[in-house]
Amino acid sequence: MTDVRSDGSPGTATGGASPVGPLRAWTIIIALSVGSFLFVTIETLPIGLLSDLASDLSVSDSAVGQLVTVYALCVMLAALPLTVAFSRFPRRALLVGVFGVFVAATATSALARDYAVLLAVRAVIAMAQALFWSVAVSLAGTLAPRGRTGRAIALVYAGISFAQLLGVPGGVALGHWLGWRWAMGTLALAGLPVLLVLAAAMPSVHGHAPIRAREVAALLGRRRVRVTMAAITVAFTGTYVAFTYISPLLQRVGHVSAGMISVYMLLFGAAGVAGNALAGGLVDSRPRTTVVAAIGGIFAVVVTFASLGGWTPVTVLAVVAWGLCGSALPTVFTAWALRVAPDDQETAMSLLVIAVNFGLGAGALLGGRLLDGVGPHAVAWGAAVLLGMALPTAVSALRTTTVTAKEVARANPSGHDSHRA
Repeated sequence: MTDVRSDGSPGTATGGASPVGPLRAWTIIIALSVGSFLFVTIETLPIGLLSDLASDLSVSDSAVGQLVTVYALCVMLAALPLTVAFSRFPRRALLVGVFGVFVAATATSALARDYAVLLAVRAVIAMAQALFWSVAVSLAGTLAPRGRTGRAIALVYAGISFAQLLGVPGGVALGHWLGWRWAMGTLALAGLPVLLVLAAAMPSVHGHAPIRAREVAALLGRRRVRVTMAAITVAFTGTYVAFTYISPLLQRVGHVSAGMISVYMLLFGAAGVAGNALAGGLVDSRPRTTVVAAIGGIFAVVVTFASLGGWTPVTVLAVVAWGLCGSALPTVFTAWALRVAPDDQETAMSLLVIAVNFGLGAGALLGGRLLDGVGPHAVAWGAAVLLGMALPTAVSALRTTTVTAKEVARANPSGHDSHRA
């Protein structure tokens, strides 16, 4: 994780004092949280405005769906190369640039008159998002006051929960009312305050030495890193096998009426906000427990839902528990990834972005095949199988995440104590 001392020179990456005061630090972290809210909202907004976009651009519904698929693919493919390319950039300039791209590209998407232009512009936004995730979360951990790293990470990821709870539904409502262009234009305008806050409040946080391919290979050469990333990939794949198709699962397994789906999704989103906050409060003191609880919780949810989902009380409890555990995954997995590679945390974050987005895409693809080819119960059981595989893999990885003295020294050149994984 990149860090600075008060004089602006490189300093401790983990466990040291924040380079800025608490008020300034939390102001920056809140701005990053709003940034995650905006990125996730723009990423998934086309799903809710599918018919509007298809009609206005004269394309099929499936073509509009590709706006989300291609976006996720671009995030996955761009994460590591962009992290390497921009490793030496000062973090203030980098994040201001990221949100400059977000504002300009999102405004362009609102004005796009052609599907190909919209697809290309969204690919640019996706690449900005890939760089944002690779840098922002580790930066939040650096800026957080001592002992508040987990809460800082959770606050950044809270933007995801609020995007699902408020951002996407609000954007869809605005799009239906005034048109999809107004919805995207509003998101572009909302990016300006984030850009201005980061430009004004960010300290002079330097980048680090260029990341080389052999260093990435060396990082993946560590068994604990490989097993950790494998567990995260399988867990996210299993999660998105089911979550991508939560609406048909609720209707066809849980026997929820179409008119009640929005109520259940609101319940899911509210539980997600609570789950993210809970994970942020526990991940610093109980990192292993939170990982196992999050994966094991979702596994228990999908098994219970697949077995007893036709009973309304079970469906309600399953949705709440799913929201609690599912929203905890990004926070606990990020804290985990940062702990297994304390000497190269931005590269670890880029690997995490790849794992998450691979899981999102692969899970959606596999879930779709199971839904069309076998049926909704197969989707739930398929997710359960993958999560059941991820759980012992995670336990195995957690047993091998003690960092070496050499890595601690590299992460803390000034001699501060480091977190143990």
